[in-house]
Amino acid sequence: MLRWPLGFDDELEERFTRRFAYFLEAALPLGLVWEAERAQGAAVWIPPEQSEV
Repeated sequence: MLRWPLGFDDELEERFTRRFAYFLEAALPLGLVWEAERAQGAAVWIPPEQSEV
């Protein structure tokens, strides 16, 4: 879903890293991010009552 707008050049990994870091800076303090066991995965859940955040 994100690869198309980010393009297909050689800096793709770096650009994904920056994009997720930017998003997580806002989402982590709000308690919207959960990490699966031992960094095997992560999820972001934005409940309807927090959609304005």
